[in-house]
Amino acid sequence: MSVSLQMAKDQIRVRHNDEDALIMGYVVASLAWLERYCGENYDAYAPELEQAQLLLIAHWYINREAVAVGNATIPHEVPLAVEALAGPFRLPTIA
Repeated sequence: MSVSLQMAKDQIRVRHNDEDALIMGYVVASLAWLERYCGENYDAYAPELEQAQLLLIAHWYINREAVAVGNATIPHEVPLAVEALAGPFRLPTIA
Protein backbone atom coordinates (compact mmCIF):
# COMPACT_ATOMS: atom_id res chain seq x y z
CA MET A 1 0.00 0.00 0.00
CA SER A 2 1.32 3.40 -0.92
CA VAL A 3 0.50 6.56 0.98
CA SER A 4 -2.29 8.64 -0.49
CA LEU A 5 -1.98 12.11 -1.92
CA GLN A 6 -3.83 13.46 1.11
CA MET A 7 -1.46 11.71 3.53
CA ALA A 8 1.50 13.20 1.67
CA LYS A 9 -0.05 16.68 1.75
CA ASP A 10 -0.72 16.33 5.47
CA GLN A 11 2.92 15.34 6.04
CA ILE A 12 4.24 18.42 4.25
CA ARG A 13 1.41 20.66 5.52
CA VAL A 14 0.10 21.66 2.10
CA ARG A 15 -3.54 22.76 2.04
CA HIS A 16 -3.85 23.95 -1.56
CA ASN A 17 -4.21 21.89 -4.74
CA ASP A 18 -1.72 23.83 -6.86
CA GLU A 19 1.06 21.24 -6.50
CA ASP A 20 -0.96 18.02 -6.47
CA ALA A 21 0.72 16.69 -9.61
CA LEU A 22 4.18 17.39 -8.18
CA ILE A 23 3.34 15.78 -4.84
CA MET A 24 1.76 12.76 -6.55
CA GLY A 25 4.99 12.37 -8.51
CA TYR A 26 6.85 12.22 -5.19
CA VAL A 27 4.38 9.59 -3.93
CA VAL A 28 5.01 7.38 -6.96
CA ALA A 29 8.79 7.93 -6.92
CA SER A 30 9.10 7.25 -3.18
CA LEU A 31 7.21 3.98 -3.53
CA ALA A 32 9.48 2.92 -6.40
CA TRP A 33 12.56 3.91 -4.35
CA LEU A 34 11.45 1.79 -1.38
CA GLU A 35 10.53 -1.19 -3.56
CA ARG A 36 13.99 -1.07 -5.16
CA TYR A 37 15.74 -0.53 -1.83
CA CYS A 38 14.00 -3.44 -0.09
CA GLY A 39 13.84 -5.75 -3.09
CA GLU A 40 11.70 -8.85 -2.71
CA ASN A 41 11.42 -8.21 1.01
CA TYR A 42 9.25 -5.09 0.47
CA ASP A 43 6.22 -5.30 2.80
CA ALA A 44 3.59 -2.83 1.63
CA TYR A 45 1.76 -3.04 4.96
CA ALA A 46 4.68 -2.28 7.28
CA PRO A 47 4.10 0.99 9.14
CA GLU A 48 7.84 1.70 9.10
CA LEU A 49 7.83 1.71 5.31
CA GLU A 50 4.80 3.99 5.19
CA GLN A 51 6.66 6.41 7.46
CA ALA A 52 9.79 6.09 5.33
CA GLN A 53 7.72 6.94 2.25
CA LEU A 54 6.27 10.02 3.98
CA LEU A 55 9.78 11.14 4.99
CA LEU A 56 11.04 10.76 1.43
CA ILE A 57 8.12 12.76 0.07
CA ALA A 58 8.66 15.56 2.59
CA HIS A 59 12.40 15.57 1.96
CA TRP A 60 11.95 15.85 -1.81
CA TYR A 61 9.27 18.52 -1.47
CA ILE A 62 11.29 20.72 0.88
CA ASN A 63 14.74 20.06 -0.63
CA ARG A 64 14.24 20.25 -4.36
CA GLU A 65 17.96 20.05 -5.01
CA ALA A 66 20.47 17.26 -4.31
CA VAL A 67 22.36 19.36 -1.79
CA ALA A 68 21.50 22.05 0.76
CA VAL A 69 23.56 25.12 1.50
CA GLY A 70 24.22 25.70 5.20
CA ASN A 71 26.44 28.06 7.13
CA ALA A 72 29.05 29.87 5.06
CA THR A 73 27.34 28.59 1.90
CA ILE A 74 29.03 25.18 2.16
CA PRO A 75 26.93 22.59 0.30
CA HIS A 76 26.19 19.30 2.03
CA GLU A 77 23.92 16.30 1.55
CA VAL A 78 20.69 16.40 3.49
CA PRO A 79 20.60 13.42 5.90
CA LEU A 80 17.68 11.01 5.74
CA ALA A 81 16.10 8.70 8.30
CA VAL A 82 14.60 6.63 5.49
CA GLU A 83 17.38 4.05 5.43
CA ALA A 84 17.02 3.54 9.18
CA LEU A 85 13.31 2.79 8.74
CA ALA A 86 13.60 0.71 5.57
CA GLY A 87 16.92 -1.00 6.38
CA PRO A 88 15.47 -3.95 8.30
CA PHE A 89 13.37 -4.80 5.22
CA ARG A 90 16.31 -4.76 2.84
CA LEU A 91 17.55 -8.08 1.54
CA PRO A 92 21.30 -8.62 1.83
CA THR A 93 23.22 -8.10 -1.39
CA ILE A 94 26.23 -10.04 -2.60
CA ALA A 95 29.13 -7.79 -3.54
